[in-house]
Amino acid sequence: MQSRSIAPGGPSRSPLALPRRPPAPLRSSPRSAPRPASPSALAAVLPTAFRAALPVALWAILALPLLGAGCGGDGKGTAPVLLHPQDFLPTQVSGWEQAGAPQTGTTDAELQAVINGGYEIYTRHGMKEFAIADYAGSGAQAGAVLRVSIYEMTTAQGALDLYDDGDIRPSTIEAYPAVGETARLSPIIPTGKALDFVRARYYAKIEISNAVSPEEARNQAEFFAGNVDQEMTR
Repeated sequence: MQSRSIAPGGPSRSPLALPRRPPAPLRSSPRSAPRPASPSALAAVLPTAFRAALPVALWAILALPLLGAGCGGDGKGTAPVLLHPQDFLPTQVSGWEQAGAPQTGTTDAELQAVINGGYEIYTRHGMKEFAIADYAGSGAQAGAVLRVSIYEMTTAQGALDLYDDGDIRPSTIEAYPAVGETARLSPIIPTGKALDFVRARYYAKIEISNAVSPEEARNQAEFFAGNVDQEMTR
């Protein structure tokens, strides 16, 4: 019978490999939803030049409506010009010299002092301001006298009502479509001519007397009326 020797301490055993546990998953700490950056934090990351220009840009945007409100009717940003009747009076006309300074005013008394009668015709239709200038002919127009009267009414309808008023409407008229919105020619005996017209809220009248002929009186009345109307529509 074959005997087995046994080492002291019992039979030897091969070491057992212990199973390894998989590493526990890392737990992420709960996070809150991202918060929007505050204005101060946003400003901190903006370039310095941009932060400096930002208030200026904001003020420019806010000022646009105010700038638009101050623009004139031409759409170019210019302030509107307030015109008066004397601004439409001819100043330098070949063959004519202005006889003194224009007479201007805004009241009934001032108008009465200039035309000395009949002033109420103009004031009852809402006269706001007037300008009247006299001219003396020279050279070929020597001896002729001419007056330009311009009345600014409070409304355009007031100017038309004045034009149609029977107290100033001539008995003999000739339509003259070359100036204004409505215009007419009428004779002044013996060699004179009158031409009156309406443009917007203005009523204008040109009267010439002592002309060398009725034809020349008409030419000069038309010339002055054209100048005045051109200034009104400039």
